Amino acid sequence: MDSLLKDLRLAFRIARKNPGMSLIVVLTFGLGIGLTTTVFSIVNGVIYKGLPFEDPDRIVAVGRTDLERNIPFMGVPPHDLADWKVQQTAFESLGAWGGGAVNLGTEEGRPRRLTGGRFTPEVFDVLRAQPILGRAFLPEDAQTGAEPVILLGYDVWQEQLGGAPDVVGRTVRANGEIRTVIGVMPEGFRFPSLEQVWLPLNVDPSATPRGQGPSYQVIGRLRDGVSLEEARTQIAGIASRLAQAYPETNEGIGGEVRPFTELLGAQLYTLLYTMLGAVLAVMLIACVNVANLLIARATSRNREMAVRTALG
Repeated sequence: MDSLLKDLRLAFRIARKNPGMSLIVVLTFGLGIGLTTTVFSIVNGVIYKGLPFEDPDRIVAVGRTDLERNIPFMGVPPHDLADWKVQQTAFESLGAWGGGAVNLGTEEGRPRRLTGGRFTPEVFDVLRAQPILGRAFLPEDAQTGAEPVILLGYDVWQEQLGGAPDVVGRTVRANGEIRTVIGVMPEGFRFPSLEQVWLPLNVDPSATPRGQGPSYQVIGRLRDGVSLEEARTQIAGIASRLAQAYPETNEGIGGEVRPFTELLGAQLYTLLYTMLGAVLAVMLIACVNVANLLIARATSRNREMAVRTALG
């Protein structure tokens, strides 16, 4: 311990005598460590830790395939989704979602253009996410003719409505339509990516003929004891039956189940790993630069050290 204290005192004396070099060393290490920590936090959150929800490994993306057209994963139209919900047993629930910009206006300020999501009520069951104020969407909120409602993100609640505790029940204007606020999501909830507000999504198979209409992203939560491969086999079997029953619209269409994080895509994974490798290289360069500075400092003290050695 005494030796350690002596070394620390010597280090502080040297740092006081050479403030310029000490500042350069601190800045070099600070920038390198800060950049490395930031990028690793991003990579760790996206790739290694998974989704910030309960049992994230049970959350999967469910989609269709068209291998003849080299499409390994695509959205699901309303008719197929309705059939999947009826015939599947591998999932606790299946929810559909889409996205789009939302112009949100309140009495307290000017309208803002926000990133919005459209969810069927089942999405919240899949995520097991609940608002900190109010409630999530109910099945009746997504029915034709239902009262227009909206869920706000935490930041929107704070910035546009001043964090008012009585926000539930207030009305706002979203894309020109008056909607009632039914809840506020927890801080940091931005699913599926950067969404700030959420509207109910009405997936109505009767609205369009089979094979027409929009397609949606589908998310599901695996039942306990059901593996990814078992769910994949079941969805592929349902898709095969639909192809036989509706050859005009479903011929050649298969089904696929993937971990939800794979929707990020191979390109994003490559980019994240490239960023991680780059910052590690920057950190290595920082260490080498500091080592060179210390070697140069030691070289400049050769005469001093020779005298100290001669004096014993």
